[in-house]
Amino acid sequence: EDLKLVLGRGRILNDAVHVTRYQEGFAIASSGPISISAKDLPVLTYDLESSQQKPPKFFWRTAVKPQDIEAIDIEPDTSGVLHLLVHPSWQGEIIEIGVTFYGGQGHIANIRKLSLQPETLGTNIAALWHGWTTFRPWSQTSVNWQAGGRAGLAIPAPILLTLWLLTSLLLYLLARRLLPARKSTIVVFSLCVLLAWGLIDLRWIANRLEQARLTLDTEELGGERACIDIVFDCKLADLAVKVRGQLAAGQGDKVLIAYRDTGDRFRALRMKYRLLPSPAIIYKVSAAALPRGSENYILLLKKFELKGGEKEGKKNQFRLRKNTSIATLWQTPDSALYEVQTRALKN
Repeated sequence: EDLKLVLGRGRILNDAVHVTRYQEGFAIASSGPISISAKDLPVLTYDLESSQQKPPKFFWRTAVKPQDIEAIDIEPDTSGVLHLLVHPSWQGEIIEIGVTFYGGQGHIANIRKLSLQPETLGTNIAALWHGWTTFRPWSQTSVNWQAGGRAGLAIPAPILLTLWLLTSLLLYLLARRLLPARKSTIVVFSLCVLLAWGLIDLRWIANRLEQARLTLDTEELGGERACIDIVFDCKLADLAVKVRGQLAAGQGDKVLIAYRDTGDRFRALRMKYRLLPSPAIIYKVSAAALPRGSENYILLLKKFELKGGEKEGKKNQFRLRKNTSIATLWQTPDSALYEVQTRALKN
């Protein structure tokens, strides 16, 4: 498709769109007014490059709802094939398509290829393969469960491998009935099971390695290798035990994990994980000012002076609201724990 930048600046070189400047953090390449059938061209083939962490989005508008913009994330720095019919909003007449990039000064964004194609056996196989092998970023569910590729696939990879195992089992049972004296049938069946299991493990390991690489690239700042500091992680585990010992059993007390520097965000996230099943949130403190929320405890991973408001009569207590104060439970060179205390309001 012929795309032109409608937000931001760039140039067209060898039929590729190169973004050179963003406007308020955005760059948008649009096809302008078009008229195509979603059913006739349901396969998106793309090749994008983006140095920004936030993935670009492919968007479209329909003739039925021209005021609404539908969008999906696209993995940057890769080429791929997506089957758009799995998205309920890809239907009817499409009147505009395009790509939105997020970034700022110094961020690279290129569209080397973006086209819509009709549905064929080849494009369906390519879309399935891309969906099975695509990277899945961190999410609320990815810690304990993965979909096995891009969501919304017609045949998810785990379903395919399950069918493989069931077919292998049926063939094994049939071979035992027809060839009862052949011991090689159990060997063949075992190899089929191991192959399926190995493919699932390889898929899981590859995604975990990519997640780890992405975490290191995102969280490691200024040469500080906090993300792979195993010694500090062990200290966090001991600190989590100490913090949980302060929480009232069964009360559901919430802990706010405060940090000041962006380089400490990874440690805050690790502490949140270590505190499970106790509820906790992380919060970046600006100028040491504390947020106003419903937290029962405030944990600082690197001690710095709190400025929550006017001091109370006792030392190390700070006012958050009219009926709230902070009491120090402990302070060490690496951490500090405060309890948020609420007083009854006077009539």
